[in-house]
Amino acid sequence: MLSSFLNQSLAYAVPMIVLLGLLVFVHELGHFLAAKFFGVRVETFSLGFGPQFLKYIHNGTTYCLSAIPLGGYVKMFGDVHGEDVSDEDRPFSYLHKPVGQRIIIAFAGPLMNLLFAALLFLMISFVGESVPSSTVGEIAENSYAWSVGFRPSDKILSIDEQVVKTWEQIQKKVQNSANQTLHFQLQRQDSKVDLDVDIKLADNENAFSTQGKIGEVQGLQNQIHHSIVGVNANSVLKAHGLKSGDQIVKINEQKIEYFQQIEKAIFAKNSPVTMTVKRYKN
Repeated sequence: MLSSFLNQSLAYAVPMIVLLGLLVFVHELGHFLAAKFFGVRVETFSLGFGPQFLKYIHNGTTYCLSAIPLGGYVKMFGDVHGEDVSDEDRPFSYLHKPVGQRIIIAFAGPLMNLLFAALLFLMISFVGESVPSSTVGEIAENSYAWSVGFRPSDKILSIDEQVVKTWEQIQKKVQNSANQTLHFQLQRQDSKVDLDVDIKLADNENAFSTQGKIGEVQGLQNQIHHSIVGVNANSVLKAHGLKSGDQIVKINEQKIEYFQQIEKAIFAKNSPVTMTVKRYKN
């Protein structure tokens, strides 16, 4: 349980830190560029706070990564009130610049974030965003989802007459419908299938959610584990010529699409089997 919590925490924390670092970099870059444009001497450009563990000095500016990745800062020369600044250094001092220039330097950070967000939205509008479709993935035969009629590769068309196109829409509807019965319409090959499914109440495994309990169809998921194998050096499969990275496409005359079909096909009969594999070049 603890291991699962730690893994899930890392899965959320690492992307959050990377994204925060990117936003901080863009923000501080705005201050930095504006200060440089108006001739202010920049002493430090830091991502993070606290002790500096990686730094590079160029043209009098220290560029560094600091230990606490929860922000960043640009340290400008002469930005402390009451600090003695010689006449020779006044042209490079932040507080000795005209008010208008100081305002621009101060607002350059938020402005860069705004422009960066606009650029990202523009890129997404051209490229598009990849989201999981409403197609069902592998389902264990001993799961509740299998027992009520879901099958791998079913495409969920609607829930309670409401059209769904992404897996996120399905999850949201199911999680908010605990102890209710939902009507699913599916596309299965060339025919449509209707299922009435009782949504069970289950523990929420998302450690960052405020909901303790959510609705669930146990076993229903969109993940597909393809029939690509890893082979131990001393295994029987290795002795028979199978290699790690091979994809099993057929066992005897049965077509194999998912990893879970392999075990079932091998042990269906207590007899030797013939495997057809696809071998990818390294």
